[in-house]
Order: sequence, then C-alpha cells, then structure tokens
Amino acid sequence: MTITSYSNTDYRSVADYESYDLLQDYSGYDNVIEYYIQGVAENYYPEYVNNILDFSSEEKKYIRFAMGDFSRLTGAQFVETNDFDSAVINLIKIDSYNDGDYVGLNSPEDGWIDISWVNSGGDKMTEYEKWLIWHEVGHSTGIMHPNNDDSHSDQYFTNKISVMSDNETNFYPTSLRDLDIQAMRNVWGQTSSPAFIRSDDPTLPTLSTIESEGNTELLKDSSGNAYVRQDGYENLLTLRDYDGVQYKIDGTTNQAAGEREILAAERIDGIDQVLWGYFGGESTPSEYRVYENDLWGEPDTDYYWYETGESDIYEIGTPGFDQIATSFGIEAPSAPTPTPTPTPTPETSSDIDVPVNKKWSKYLWKKSGKDGIIDYYADKKGKLDKKQNTKIAKKTLSFVDDMLDETESILGLEFNKVKKSKQADIVFQAKSKSKDATTYKTKYGMEVSFSKTQKKPTQYDMQDINYLTGYALGLKDLKGNSYDAADSVMAANYSDEYLGWSNNDIKALQSIW
Repeated sequence: MTITSYSNTDYRSVADYESYDLLQDYSGYDNVIEYYIQGVAENYYPEYVNNILDFSSEEKKYIRFAMGDFSRLTGAQFVETNDFDSAVINLIKIDSYNDGDYVGLNSPEDGWIDISWVNSGGDKMTEYEKWLIWHEVGHSTGIMHPNNDDSHSDQYFTNKISVMSDNETNFYPTSLRDLDIQAMRNVWGQTSSPAFIRSDDPTLPTLSTIESEGNTELLKDSSGNAYVRQDGYENLLTLRDYDGVQYKIDGTTNQAAGEREILAAERIDGIDQVLWGYFGGESTPSEYRVYENDLWGEPDTDYYWYETGESDIYEIGTPGFDQIATSFGIEAPSAPTPTPTPTPTPETSSDIDVPVNKKWSKYLWKKSGKDGIIDYYADKKGKLDKKQNTKIAKKTLSFVDDMLDETESILGLEFNKVKKSKQADIVFQAKSKSKDATTYKTKYGMEVSFSKTQKKPTQYDMQDINYLTGYALGLKDLKGNSYDAADSVMAANYSDEYLGWSNNDIKALQSIW
C-alpha cells in the first residue's frame, strides 16, 4: 500500500477521518459530545496510570475554554457532564504513567475515550499542559500526528505548524494552529462557515501596560509581577532573574521598595534587553541598568525571559543615559544643570611643555622587557573584575587598536595585542561606574580603566581613553583652564571632536621614550 505524505502547508497532512468517525460512533451521530472531568473520588482507574489527581479550578476553567473552542470550530456541541457513564470523552490528570516515556495519552475504550496527561504545574496550567490538552483532544476530534508518523521524523513539521507535532521549537502552543483549524474544518464539513477566531485564554492574568513602545510590551499583573509580550512571539512571557524567580515591576522581588524599578523591555540588535531604573528612594532614577535576557524553557512547563549576566550601567548626566532611554522608548529625566563657568580663551598650541612622569614610563619599559614591544590586552567581556567591569563595545575595541597603531608610529614601538591578561604590559578595561575610571600601576605594568561606552564611542569617550592611555605612557595633567585638547590630550578641557595626540604630546612622549 502506498502512503501519501503531504507538505506542512497541506491540511491533509494532519486530517484524521478515522478518529472523527470513532467519535461520531461513540456519541451517537448527534453532534453532542459529552465530556467528563474526572477526580480522585471517581471509582475508575486505568491500569496504565499510577495516581489520579484532582483538577484545580484553573485547570477546569482551561478545559472548558478549550472545549468551547472545539465546539465553535467543529459545529458540534462539546458539553460537560456530571455523569461519568454518559461521557464520550473522559479527562484525567495523573502524577505519572507506568511507562515513564509518556506525558499524555489518548486511549479509546469500550464506548468512550480516556484522555490523560501528567501534571507538571501543580494547580496552575503550564503552557506545556495546555499544549497537551489540544494535542490529546485533537487525537479524538479529527487531527493526527503529521502524515500519521508517530516518530515525528519530518522536521518540517513543528509544534508551531501543528499542535499534533512533537517537534518542539522555542515555545509551547496554547491554541490550535492554522493547519489544525483548516484540517478540522474539512473533516467536520465546516469549510463554508465563517472564519474561526480563537478565544482568549481565561487563565491568563489581567494585565496593565507599563511601556509599549517598539517591539516589546512590558506589563504587570494585579500583584505587580512582570511580563512581556514581544512581536513575533505569541505566548505571554514572565520576566525572571538568573535563578528563575519572577520579578516584580517595583523591584521588591529582591530589594526594598523605592530602590529600583523595571521601566521598559526591548529587543535591540537581536538581543532581548530589560531596562531598570535605580531610584535610591528618590522620585527619578539616578542611573539606568540594562540586562541582557535569554528566552528559556523549563522542561514540560513554560518559556520565559531570564537575566544572563551583569548589567550595563548609565549614570544620569552622561550622554549614554539619554541615549539608552531613547533606545527603549522612554524619556530620561533631566540631570541637574551645573553652574556654568566662563569659557576660557584658548592659548596657542605651540611650544607647550606637557608634564611627564619618567618614573612611570621607565616602569612600563622595564615591565615590557625592554625589547621595544609593549603587549596589551582588552578585557572585552568584563571578566577580570565581575563586580566593576563590563563588556567593551566592539567599536571601542577598534578605537583602542587604532589609537595604539598611531602611537606605534610616534614612538617607534610595537604594540602587540595578546589573548591573555597575564601576558600583557597594559590592560584596558571598561568600568560600569565612571568613578572607577583611572590609570594605575600594577605588578605587570599598567592598567587603563575607562568608563563604559555606548556601542559607538563618542568623541568624549575617545578623548577620555586617550587621556588615560597618556598616563600609562608617562604623561601628566596639563594644568590650566585655558588649555584644551588641541594643546594636549592631558588638558582639562575636551574639544568637540576627537583630535588624538597633539604635537605637544608627541614631543613629550618622544622625550621619555
């Protein structure tokens, strides 16, 4: 016998007329399908299960919701009965099967069908259990495993295509898929009926919107628990910490009230991110923290967003503070306006002696092995100091490389990038807080610690890194409010564009190297 296989867009791949005929036979062909929600007290015990469990009110609510959708889709009446003996479908929740390989079963008996599944969420309905209901009831109502293949070998069919597929993706479907709906409309002779519209899941919490700009909506329930809905992902997602504990919007999951709050969520450059505001008891945040999140699914339960590591920090009054707020679709509070100082009249940049620190240049020369090669390392992942360091943006890494290439040509030295910090004479690292930015001597040479930058460093970021590197090479502050970056990278006043080493800097560096 030739078995025809249909594509994952052809309803015939999942249409099952045999299960439809069996259900009609059991129900008496009157299109009234009675179902029974069995509890522990019922004197019926299939031999293939271990322990039968009582359904919670939430679970019963979801079953009735699903049966209502089956009614509207098929044109039949799926009616709950309190009489076990009159039921055509008997629904059972259990703790496990005798054969541990099963999580759900559809078992035709003598005149009725037992539909059972393993409890995985206690009294709550997990997304996985919701999928199991659609899948197992589907076996009785006219749909089957794709192309009747119980091994699910065709990977073109996934549970996004049909609830009858066991090939998982990155979510558990909590409603019939379009292919299932098309198949059942054909099996039940409903192709001329109005388009089927899925009902709203009554077990989901009532939510209010916190922020809805962009591709991700941040929400909370009546208890303040945090959720997101994201474009292209149909299920509601909880927000959880690294240990899997769901966050509250006001941060009281693990901190005192008023300390911090979740402000927005967004998928930016392909990365799921959550924006927190740190308030410290004030009415406006003094800093933002951005945490990367991953989509994660617990076995047989739900998918959710969870934090994957340390945060990126943006302090009020810095360019990054406003920029990150804009990228998340919120308005940043204004920083206190500093008292303006008179703009100094720039002096000529010619023949200015930039102060030097010969002890520091000699120290670095000694630590480098006096071979004309200075090895440097960039802590791009922020692992050298997990409490203070953060990732270095790729474009900032490129800037450091370019700056040292320029320095090579000035000093006649070779700056060699190494893969391990222990091999380096200079280590570059980004600090989460600006107060930790500095340059200092270490046992291996020098450490240049600069404030975290945006993905593309600003001219101020570049001047700051150049200034701190100047310290590492033996330059000192050029004191005097009249000097700016055109005079020296070591000047107190930055310019509106990045200028790099000035002629005065070059002269000073060459004098000590």
